[in-house]
Amino acid sequence: MDAFHSLLRLRRHEASVSQRELADRAGMSVAAVRDLEQGRSRRPHPRSVRALIDALGLTGAAADELRAAAAVSGPRLVVADGAVRLSVLGPLTIHRGQMETGVGRGKRRLLLGRLALSVGMPVAVEELSALVGSSLQVHVSRLRSMVPLDLVPGGYRLCLPSSQLDLLAFRELAQDSSLLGEALSLWRGPVLADVDELREHPLATALDVERIEALLSYAVDRPVEALAWLRALAAENPLHEPLHARLISALFGADLQAEALAVFDSVRRRLADELGISPGPELLEAHRRLLRAEPPRSVPAQLPLRLTSFVAREASLSSFSGPLVVVSGVAGVGKTTLAVEWAHRMRARFADGQLYVNLRGFDPLGPMSALEALHGFLDALGVPASSIPSGLAARSARFRSLVADKRMLIVLDNALDAEHVRPLLPGSSGCQVVVTSRVALTGLVAVEGAVSVALDVLSSVEADLLLDGRGVPVDSRPGIVSACAGLPLALAIAAARSDAVCTGLDSLSAGDPRADVRSVFSWSLGALSPSARRLFALLGLHPGPSFAAPAAAALAGSDVLALLDELVEASLLFLSSPGRYAMHDLVREYAAELAPPDSLRLADHYLHTARDAAMLLQPNRGPFSLPAPSAPPVALSSLRQAWSWFDAERQVLVALALSSTSDIHIWQLARALASFFNYRGLWDEALPLHSAALAAGVRLESLSMQAMAHRHLAGVYGYMDSPLADHHYERAITMFASLGDEISEGHAQMNFAWLLSRRGKDTDALIRYERALSLYRLCGNEYAEARALNALGEKLAAMDRALEAVPHCEAALEVMERLDDTQGIAIVLDSLGFAFYRLGSFAEAVALYERAIPLREEGGDRHSIAALHDRLGDAHFSHGSLASARSSWRRALDMLESLRHQDALEVRAKLDGA
Repeated sequence: MDAFHSLLRLRRHEASVSQRELADRAGMSVAAVRDLEQGRSRRPHPRSVRALIDALGLTGAAADELRAAAAVSGPRLVVADGAVRLSVLGPLTIHRGQMETGVGRGKRRLLLGRLALSVGMPVAVEELSALVGSSLQVHVSRLRSMVPLDLVPGGYRLCLPSSQLDLLAFRELAQDSSLLGEALSLWRGPVLADVDELREHPLATALDVERIEALLSYAVDRPVEALAWLRALAAENPLHEPLHARLISALFGADLQAEALAVFDSVRRRLADELGISPGPELLEAHRRLLRAEPPRSVPAQLPLRLTSFVAREASLSSFSGPLVVVSGVAGVGKTTLAVEWAHRMRARFADGQLYVNLRGFDPLGPMSALEALHGFLDALGVPASSIPSGLAARSARFRSLVADKRMLIVLDNALDAEHVRPLLPGSSGCQVVVTSRVALTGLVAVEGAVSVALDVLSSVEADLLLDGRGVPVDSRPGIVSACAGLPLALAIAAARSDAVCTGLDSLSAGDPRADVRSVFSWSLGALSPSARRLFALLGLHPGPSFAAPAAAALAGSDVLALLDELVEASLLFLSSPGRYAMHDLVREYAAELAPPDSLRLADHYLHTARDAAMLLQPNRGPFSLPAPSAPPVALSSLRQAWSWFDAERQVLVALALSSTSDIHIWQLARALASFFNYRGLWDEALPLHSAALAAGVRLESLSMQAMAHRHLAGVYGYMDSPLADHHYERAITMFASLGDEISEGHAQMNFAWLLSRRGKDTDALIRYERALSLYRLCGNEYAEARALNALGEKLAAMDRALEAVPHCEAALEVMERLDDTQGIAIVLDSLGFAFYRLGSFAEAVALYERAIPLREEGGDRHSIAALHDRLGDAHFSHGSLASARSSWRRALDMLESLRHQDALEVRAKLDGA
């Protein structure tokens, strides 16, 4: 859960109010609100929490979340009025509001205590029955009136948040070293102190261990404040040597040497009498310092200053587990800030101190050697300079020996690679190591078992919070957030220069190379192989947002899989989805600066692949010749592969067409992709594509190119029910006629006829269908003629001339079957089914539609598939099969609504009326 101060800032930001406005609404001072948001006031009074909730207009879950965050910001559990509060860190109690509620005696307390130890997890019925016997159900029923208790697979589960259970509140507070005192204050005695049957339960003893570890960590920095707790826990654990060692040190620090000597003497005798052993090294060291009146030994504390305006990244912080953690990500993403923040939160748990080194892995002057880093560590650990070994292996061995029995926190910042880090790793699990790097350090993950934390850019809300914490005015933030693409370094620089306009890399420099986005990117690039640097620059030619390996290979002219892995390892690329790579926006801008002149290899790659896909979609569409490509296309062998390629690349294809310097490539791409966009119903995306194609045709002064673009634009506008469709059809038909291009004019006439038919202008549509048929016969194109015959049949059936329609459709079907054109066959079966439907032959219509649907599904034209299901539903309904009709209409409606198509209204009306 986010700390109260971070959550309060977030909620204020979402409400779009300033600190002063919030203070006025809540009846508080601005200073009080500021202290709460910056974490300086860690104990918000319940009355203040309620006032802030009301001032922010929070209700329901949002209000409960802020109350819960306030609850773990102080030693008391703050819950909603009347809510239940369960306490197990001491005697078992239940409070409702301020009033204690009786739990009862014996078995019911035992049952509740056991469930609380496993809060949020099921406890097996068999185990609970063994505790309370045959009366389990009686006790469960009574407990349910007190606490939320669920029956789940595997048993019963107690469900309480940390704001209502002190056990969970303790664990959350103990995650932050600055809150350890507040965590320890929740304890009122041993776990379930008045439930004797559970005192030795493994979960209870584990909680006692957690309490001791928290106290030992707290006593490192606050020995005097910890004294009372140390006395109490040492008395409860008379043979626990680390507790007594820390108690002796605390008593010495409080000038209570006599009591400290008595403690040592007492525990020494108990160890001998009860266990037959002598005190261990830690206890003896505390005694030695006491006898010599030496103050507690100093330990290294090398952590850098933590960032006061840290944006909570709790999900990433919660991933830090195990003795070795690797934090990786693109330059400037906040790896060091995250590692240092976590280290400061955890440092009290490491009694022997913290070591930190900036390894400068990507510094333009070169990285710090492991040899040099070890010299600094050994010096910090008290090794005289004359005793520090000269060789790497010897230094590493000496370092491991020194930290073998210590609890230390070690931060290795900005590592170059795994080999850079390995000599600096301790050999024992008592130390915690956090490594940051721009590369993923997969070797450490695979061999040393490191936990990998891949850090991404900030979300827009997190970015806004960062700017808010640095005092950037509200009205300036949206532009900065957009320009910086969530990169924390860029946001920090922009915040420092908020008087300037943030327009890209040029505006993201603070005068220091370490605070210059372009510089830190260049350092990452400098660590790559020459081939990877060349590929990175070439990728600056790609329009984004993502790409597959074949596109990168087209740019490079060679196999690039190993180079892509190198770029991913360096965090200059990331896998946006399986098999697809992407760059963060500012990284892409930097790559574009380095890109060489466009050789059109990428455009050739995409254009030739698009042409091959178009031929798979419409194998009888006619000739589509292109010059030999300068880069190989993707090999497509089936219509399914063609659709998969289009769906993955369509954003790239539009971006490429809109940014290409080659007019012929723009026009050819639009030509190849027109049917794909139409079949998917992506008319908003197709519109800029065909507009660019028309502009390219004008620049090339090609009438045929302009005519084709007008026809495609007309089709898009027709699907969008725009009157602009008529203009573009008329222009296309006029241009094709002037060129003597009968086949293309026929296509335009067919498309225009479909639009007129859609508008109910049947006579006008019939005239244009007949004109198209005559043009196709004139040029001898059998496939096109079959399409026109089928369209005529469809129109005749719609005009109640179904008997005339059937022969037209049957003639078309014969041609399509001879040509083995799957989609052509599906279209004709659809029209033939409609003709039989109009004739009242509903069973025949159903059979024809059911033959057409799977063929249409192969083609992927979602609007046509939906229309077929709609017609099938009509035929089922007229045949008396209401359930089948509703099923077909439901499928049609789902598809049409996903396309946001207006035909969905008509289908919904059928479903509602059936």
